[in-house]
Amino acid sequence: MSETSTLIGYAGRTINRDELALVSTPPATATHQPVPHHEIVQALVETLGFRHIGVVHDEYAVSPDGMKMFGVLDLETEMHGARFSIGLRNSHDKTMRLALTCGYRVFVCSNMAFSGDFTPVLAKHSKSLNLVDSISVGVDRMQRNFAPMQKQVESWQSLELTKPEELGLSWMLLGESGSAIQKAGAAFSNDRDHGVRNESLCLDGQAEPIGKCAPLNELRNGLCQAVRRN
Repeated sequence: MSETSTLIGYAGRTINRDELALVSTPPATATHQPVPHHEIVQALVETLGFRHIGVVHDEYAVSPDGMKMFGVLDLETEMHGARFSIGLRNSHDKTMRLALTCGYRVFVCSNMAFSGDFTPVLAKHSKSLNLVDSISVGVDRMQRNFAPMQKQVESWQSLELTKPEELGLSWMLLGESGSAIQKAGAAFSNDRDHGVRNESLCLDGQAEPIGKCAPLNELRNGLCQAVRRN
């Protein structure tokens, strides 16, 4: 499983390039030019290869009718503790443009979630679309942003967090669950014998002394260690 990219397909299923090539493409119209899913991937991989950037892992997801495609590609270009990835999506039914996103954390989902550090390609499927030119310009933009992104990661890695900062970052990363843990953690700091109702932890509504809540302690300690390692 990739550490820098996440693809969530339809019913959790993903496919490879060979399977992607079997997906049919509808005919073009006077105003709309569908681009075969596999041709986009082929053009992207070839363009990356011309710039000596290899792909170490890739996977794709296609809608049941073959009209929508999502994918992620992890690149050889990397830094200490991180690797750059590309997310892509395409459609034959005019629901979305051809798009690429790039970064050290890429998230692509069949529910239309499409997240990266920046999006170098966003193109309509018009008659004037030149796939190779669009991909080439997009990859050039990616390369120009590799160095700034690498400096940002190195800056984060050089930071030393205090205990409260580590916990605050961990709670932030957990989102709503972090809010519940933050409330419990505050009670723990103020009074180890203070009773916290389990609904604040999304549990079953029974009260339990927070000082005896071993799973909470383990989760908090684990998050701190993860932040410290990164």
